Amino acid sequence: MFRLSNLYPIRFVVCQTKEKDMFISKPVLACLAAAMLAGAAFAFSFNDPQPLTAEDAKAPVLKIAVVNVAEVIKKMKNRETRQEELDIEMEKLKASISKKTAEAKALAEEVDAMKHDDPDRTEKEQALARLQAETELEFKKGRARLLKRQLRDRRELYGIMRDAVTKYAADNGFALVLKIDDKRIGDNPVTQGRDIDTRTVLYKGSAVTDITDAVIKALNSKAFRR
Repeated sequence: MFRLSNLYPIRFVVCQTKEKDMFISKPVLACLAAAMLAGAAFAFSFNDPQPLTAEDAKAPVLKIAVVNVAEVIKKMKNRETRQEELDIEMEKLKASISKKTAEAKALAEEVDAMKHDDPDRTEKEQALARLQAETELEFKKGRARLLKRQLRDRRELYGIMRDAVTKYAADNGFALVLKIDDKRIGDNPVTQGRDIDTRTVLYKGSAVTDITDAVIKALNSKAFRR
Protein backbone atom coordinates (compact mmCIF):
# COMPACT_ATOMS: atom_id res chain seq x y z
CA MET A 1 0.00 0.00 0.00
CA PHE A 2 1.36 3.36 -0.94
CA ARG A 3 1.99 5.91 1.81
CA LEU A 4 3.54 9.33 1.54
CA SER A 5 5.91 8.30 4.32
CA ASN A 6 7.36 5.72 1.93
CA LEU A 7 8.87 8.48 -0.18
CA TYR A 8 12.21 9.95 0.67
CA PRO A 9 11.47 12.47 3.49
CA ILE A 10 11.78 16.11 2.56
CA ARG A 11 12.47 18.28 5.54
CA PHE A 12 11.66 21.97 5.52
CA VAL A 13 14.42 23.61 7.49
CA VAL A 14 14.33 27.06 8.95
CA CYS A 15 17.86 28.41 9.13
CA GLN A 16 18.78 30.88 11.82
CA THR A 17 21.39 33.48 10.90
CA LYS A 18 22.79 36.42 12.69
CA GLU A 19 21.11 38.89 10.37
CA LYS A 20 17.59 37.34 10.00
CA ASP A 21 15.59 34.14 9.78
CA MET A 22 15.72 32.55 6.32
CA PHE A 23 12.54 30.76 5.22
CA ILE A 24 11.89 28.70 2.05
CA SER A 25 9.99 30.86 -0.36
CA LYS A 26 6.44 30.07 -1.53
CA PRO A 27 7.44 29.33 -5.17
CA VAL A 28 9.95 26.74 -3.97
CA LEU A 29 7.34 25.18 -1.69
CA ALA A 30 4.93 24.96 -4.62
CA CYS A 31 7.53 23.15 -6.74
CA LEU A 32 8.28 20.71 -3.93
CA ALA A 33 4.58 19.98 -3.41
CA ALA A 34 4.11 19.33 -7.12
CA ALA A 35 7.08 16.96 -7.14
CA MET A 36 5.65 15.02 -4.17
CA LEU A 37 2.25 14.66 -5.84
CA ALA A 38 3.87 13.47 -9.05
CA GLY A 39 5.88 10.90 -7.10
CA ALA A 40 2.77 9.71 -5.30
CA ALA A 41 0.89 9.30 -8.57
CA PHE A 42 3.79 7.35 -10.08
CA ALA A 43 4.06 5.03 -7.07
CA PHE A 44 0.33 4.41 -7.05
CA SER A 45 0.22 3.59 -10.75
CA PHE A 46 3.26 1.31 -10.33
CA ASN A 47 1.74 -0.69 -7.45
CA ASP A 48 -1.86 -0.75 -8.66
CA PRO A 49 -2.64 -4.15 -10.28
CA GLN A 50 -3.81 -3.92 -13.85
CA PRO A 51 -7.15 -5.49 -14.82
CA LEU A 52 -7.13 -8.77 -16.76
CA THR A 53 -7.20 -8.43 -20.49
CA ALA A 54 -9.17 -10.60 -22.92
CA GLU A 55 -5.92 -12.36 -23.79
CA ASP A 56 -5.33 -13.17 -20.11
CA ALA A 57 -8.84 -14.58 -19.80
CA LYS A 58 -8.15 -16.98 -22.66
CA ALA A 59 -4.95 -18.33 -21.05
CA PRO A 60 -5.05 -22.15 -20.60
CA VAL A 61 -5.86 -23.52 -17.14
CA LEU A 62 -2.99 -25.46 -15.55
CA LYS A 63 -4.27 -28.95 -14.72
CA ILE A 64 -2.57 -30.45 -11.66
CA ALA A 65 -2.88 -34.02 -10.39
CA VAL A 66 -1.60 -36.03 -7.44
CA VAL A 67 -0.82 -39.75 -7.19
CA ASN A 68 -0.21 -42.02 -4.20
CA VAL A 69 2.88 -43.90 -5.37
CA ALA A 70 2.92 -46.40 -2.49
CA GLU A 71 -0.73 -47.31 -3.13
CA VAL A 72 -0.10 -47.79 -6.86
CA ILE A 73 2.90 -50.06 -6.25
CA LYS A 74 1.01 -52.03 -3.61
CA LYS A 75 -1.92 -52.81 -5.92
CA MET A 76 0.04 -53.63 -9.07
CA LYS A 77 -0.59 -57.20 -10.23
CA ASN A 78 2.94 -57.27 -11.56
CA ARG A 79 4.24 -56.58 -8.05
CA GLU A 80 2.11 -59.36 -6.53
CA THR A 81 3.54 -61.89 -8.99
CA ARG A 82 7.10 -60.79 -8.31
CA GLN A 83 6.52 -60.88 -4.55
CA GLU A 84 5.17 -64.43 -4.75
CA GLU A 85 8.26 -65.55 -6.68
CA LEU A 86 10.50 -63.83 -4.13
CA ASP A 87 8.65 -65.50 -1.25
CA ILE A 88 9.14 -68.93 -2.86
CA GLU A 89 12.90 -68.34 -3.15
CA MET A 90 13.02 -67.16 0.44
CA GLU A 91 11.20 -70.27 1.69
CA LYS A 92 13.62 -72.50 -0.24
CA LEU A 93 16.57 -70.75 1.37
CA LYS A 94 15.03 -71.00 4.84
CA ALA A 95 14.33 -74.72 4.35
CA SER A 96 17.91 -75.41 3.24
CA ILE A 97 19.39 -73.42 6.12
CA SER A 98 17.08 -75.11 8.63
CA LYS A 99 18.07 -78.55 7.35
CA LYS A 100 21.80 -77.85 7.59
CA THR A 101 21.38 -76.21 10.99
CA ALA A 102 19.64 -79.33 12.27
CA GLU A 103 22.43 -81.51 10.82
CA ALA A 104 25.06 -79.33 12.49
CA LYS A 105 23.23 -79.51 15.81
CA ALA A 106 23.04 -83.31 15.65
CA LEU A 107 26.71 -83.55 14.72
CA ALA A 108 27.68 -81.21 17.56
CA GLU A 109 25.78 -83.38 20.04
CA GLU A 110 27.55 -86.44 18.63
CA VAL A 111 30.94 -84.76 19.10
CA ASP A 112 30.09 -83.74 22.67
CA ALA A 113 29.19 -87.35 23.50
CA MET A 114 32.55 -88.64 22.25
CA LYS A 115 35.55 -88.99 24.51
CA HIS A 116 38.40 -86.58 23.99
CA ASP A 117 40.82 -89.40 23.16
CA ASP A 118 38.43 -90.95 20.63
CA PRO A 119 40.33 -91.24 17.29
CA ASP A 120 37.18 -90.26 15.35
CA ARG A 121 36.54 -87.09 17.37
CA THR A 122 38.93 -84.89 15.38
CA GLU A 123 37.39 -85.96 12.09
CA LYS A 124 33.89 -85.26 13.43
CA GLU A 125 34.94 -81.83 14.69
CA GLN A 126 36.39 -80.95 11.29
CA ALA A 127 33.19 -82.13 9.59
CA LEU A 128 31.15 -79.96 11.98
CA ALA A 129 33.31 -76.91 11.27
CA ARG A 130 32.91 -77.43 7.50
CA LEU A 131 29.15 -77.82 7.82
CA GLN A 132 28.82 -74.67 9.93
CA ALA A 133 30.96 -72.69 7.46
CA GLU A 134 28.91 -73.98 4.49
CA THR A 135 25.66 -73.08 6.25
CA GLU A 136 26.84 -69.55 7.05
CA LEU A 137 28.13 -69.02 3.49
CA GLU A 138 24.89 -70.28 1.95
CA PHE A 139 22.89 -67.96 4.19
CA LYS A 140 24.99 -64.90 3.28
CA LYS A 141 24.91 -65.64 -0.44
CA GLY A 142 21.18 -66.40 -0.38
CA ARG A 143 20.36 -63.24 1.53
CA ALA A 144 22.46 -61.13 -0.86
CA ARG A 145 20.77 -62.77 -3.86
CA LEU A 146 17.29 -62.12 -2.47
CA LEU A 147 18.13 -58.51 -1.61
CA LYS A 148 19.54 -57.92 -5.09
CA ARG A 149 16.39 -59.33 -6.68
CA GLN A 150 14.17 -57.28 -4.38
CA LEU A 151 15.99 -54.06 -5.31
CA ARG A 152 15.86 -54.95 -9.01
CA ASP A 153 12.12 -55.65 -8.85
CA ARG A 154 11.52 -52.43 -6.95
CA ARG A 155 13.46 -50.40 -9.51
CA GLU A 156 11.58 -52.01 -12.41
CA LEU A 157 8.19 -51.56 -10.73
CA TYR A 158 8.83 -47.88 -10.10
CA GLY A 159 9.84 -47.50 -13.74
CA ILE A 160 6.61 -49.13 -14.90
CA MET A 161 4.58 -46.96 -12.50
CA ARG A 162 6.33 -43.80 -13.73
CA ASP A 163 5.58 -44.70 -17.35
CA ALA A 164 1.91 -45.30 -16.51
CA VAL A 165 1.60 -41.96 -14.69
CA THR A 166 3.34 -40.16 -17.57
CA LYS A 167 1.04 -41.73 -20.16
CA TYR A 168 -2.14 -41.04 -18.18
CA ALA A 169 -1.13 -37.42 -17.51
CA ALA A 170 -0.26 -36.81 -21.16
CA ASP A 171 -3.48 -38.43 -22.43
CA ASN A 172 -5.64 -36.39 -20.05
CA GLY A 173 -3.93 -33.01 -20.35
CA PHE A 174 -2.28 -32.77 -16.93
CA ALA A 175 0.67 -30.40 -16.85
CA LEU A 176 1.94 -31.45 -13.42
CA VAL A 177 1.66 -34.60 -11.26
CA LEU A 178 2.78 -34.51 -7.61
CA LYS A 179 3.42 -37.41 -5.25
CA ILE A 180 1.29 -37.81 -2.12
CA ASP A 181 1.12 -40.39 0.67
CA ASP A 182 -1.12 -41.43 3.54
CA LYS A 183 1.36 -40.71 6.30
CA ARG A 184 0.03 -38.35 8.95
CA ILE A 185 2.19 -35.48 10.13
CA GLY A 186 2.63 -36.21 13.82
CA ASP A 187 2.60 -33.83 16.77
CA ASN A 188 6.05 -34.87 17.98
CA PRO A 189 8.29 -31.81 17.49
CA VAL A 190 11.29 -34.09 16.96
CA THR A 191 9.80 -35.92 13.96
CA GLN A 192 7.38 -33.25 12.75
CA GLY A 193 10.03 -31.36 10.80
CA ARG A 194 11.16 -34.55 9.10
CA ASP A 195 7.56 -35.47 8.22
CA ILE A 196 7.04 -32.07 6.60
CA ASP A 197 10.39 -32.13 4.79
CA THR A 198 9.66 -35.51 3.20
CA ARG A 199 6.11 -34.53 2.21
CA THR A 200 5.71 -33.34 -1.38
CA VAL A 201 2.18 -31.96 -0.92
CA LEU A 202 0.99 -30.39 2.34
CA TYR A 203 -2.43 -29.36 1.03
CA LYS A 204 -4.56 -29.99 -2.04
CA GLY A 205 -7.84 -28.33 -2.91
CA SER A 206 -10.80 -29.61 -4.88
CA ALA A 207 -9.30 -28.28 -8.12
CA VAL A 208 -6.50 -30.88 -7.87
CA THR A 209 -7.31 -34.34 -9.26
CA ASP A 210 -6.22 -37.56 -7.52
CA ILE A 211 -5.36 -40.01 -10.32
CA THR A 212 -4.23 -42.90 -8.07
CA ASP A 213 -7.17 -45.22 -8.82
CA ALA A 214 -7.09 -44.39 -12.52
CA VAL A 215 -3.39 -45.25 -12.75
CA ILE A 216 -3.90 -48.54 -10.88
CA LYS A 217 -6.72 -49.47 -13.23
CA ALA A 218 -4.62 -48.62 -16.28
CA LEU A 219 -1.62 -50.57 -14.99
CA ASN A 220 -3.63 -53.71 -14.31
CA SER A 221 -5.46 -53.64 -17.63
CA LYS A 222 -4.37 -55.89 -20.49
CA ALA A 223 -4.18 -52.85 -22.75
CA PHE A 224 -1.24 -51.41 -20.79
CA ARG A 225 2.14 -52.20 -22.27
CA ARG A 226 5.35 -50.65 -21.05
